[in-house]
Amino acid sequence: MLTNKVSCRARFEGAWKVIKQVLLDYITGEGMPKDAIELYERNLDYNISGGKLNRGMSVVDTAEIVKGPR
Repeated sequence: MLTNKVSCRARFEGAWKVIKQVLLDYITGEGMPKDAIELYERNLDYNISGGKLNRGMSVVDTAEIVKGPR
């Protein structure tokens, strides 16, 4: 199960890099000031790779425990 957790987290982190760049490109294209973009990026990094990622992964783990593995 640990290998599965590691691979799930790695898959998410790989996808997150793409999603984050899309979000940053969008607000850059909307003409947001550079300092606002930097603040937004720090906020995304702090929130997504911190507690919310752990919480999200625990939801998946709980669902697998209740329903069984995919």
